[in-house]
Parts: sequence; structure tokens; C-alpha cells
Amino acid sequence: MADAIQTRTVTIDGLSVVTTDAGAQALEKLQGQITDAQTALAAKDGELAAKDAKIAEMAKATLSDADLDAKVAARADLIGQAKAIAKDVATAGLSDAAIRKAAVVAVLGDAAIAGKSDAYVDARFDILSEDAAKGDPVADALKQAPAQVTSLDDAYAARDTALNDAWKPAIVKGA
Repeated sequence: MADAIQTRTVTIDGLSVVTTDAGAQALEKLQGQITDAQTALAAKDGELAAKDAKIAEMAKATLSDADLDAKVAARADLIGQAKAIAKDVATAGLSDAAIRKAAVVAVLGDAAIAGKSDAYVDARFDILSEDAAKGDPVADALKQAPAQVTSLDDAYAARDTALNDAWKPAIVKGA
């Protein structure tokens, strides 16, 4: 007598399939591979979604030409203010806050800002910047070329004229 073939019922995608033990094992193996592939595909879909989100975030962070021009102008203005406050202050590679701090330290020293907040440093920078914009009246006066004097009498006469006219506004003096 021949061996009876044993059958099993396997459910695939909601369908019942009657097959032999060997066929059931093959179908179960294939179902496992499909499940593994679907899991791997879902993981890759998650990675792609994360990358798409990162690309969208980077696209938002990209500056327009107008925004770039504004940032460059603001940076150049900040460096100009820092150089007006302390002409030898190093600005290369520093953040805006670090440039302000370096300029304040160059004029006032480390002790002036020790333990102070960034807002304090910004305020000190603004004050020093305003003072630098006003100029130094003594330095400005010293920069002016002295009048050429040919004799001592001419020097006395020029001094007397300057003293006599010092009270007059610039328009009256003819300047």
C-alpha cells in the first residue's frame, strides 16, 4: 500500500490553500521572506521620509540673494564699527557676538565684562560705537595742519585774530 500523502491548509493573503507538508513549508518560508522584505522596505521608506524632511528644512534655510546681501551688509557694518572702536581688533572667523566682545575687551579689558551677560556686552559695544562715531575733538584738532608761520609777528597776529574771532559762528568767520 502506498503512503498516504498528508495535506495541510495554509492561509496566504486571506485565502486557504490545501497543500502537502513540503508545499506548506515552502509557502511559509516564502511568506517569511515577503514579511522580511516588507519590513526592510518600510524601514527604507522611513529613512527616505527623514531625508525628505531634512531636504525641506535645508531648502527653507537657504538664503535668497536679497537676504544674503542684507547679511553681508550687516556683517560689514559690524566689522566697521568694531574697527572704529579698536582698529587692531581681530574679527576673522568670529561670530557677531564674539566680535562685539573682542572690541569691548580691546578697549576696556577683560575685567570690564567678567561675569556680565551678552546683553551687557552688546550695550557696551553700542555705547563705544556711538562714541567712536562722534570722534575725538582733540585728535581731530591735532590732525589739522598748523598754519604756516613765516615770522613771529605773523604768529602773534594769527593768534590774536583766532582769539578775537573764536566767539563768532562759522558763517561769520567766512568758513
